[in-house]
Amino acid sequence: MIKHPYQTCLRMPLTLKEDMTSICDRYRINESDLMRRAIVEFVSVVI
Repeated sequence: MIKHPYQTCLRMPLTLKEDMTSICDRYRINESDLMRRAIVEFVSVVI
């Protein structure tokens, strides 16, 4: 596991959190890894 030097907090609707948890459980991935990957994908599209 890579330790990153920056940490932030994110508020989200409960339904989104439940969907994210369901996806992570299904694919056996960490929620923070899913969020990091989603942010990387979004930023690469925007730039």
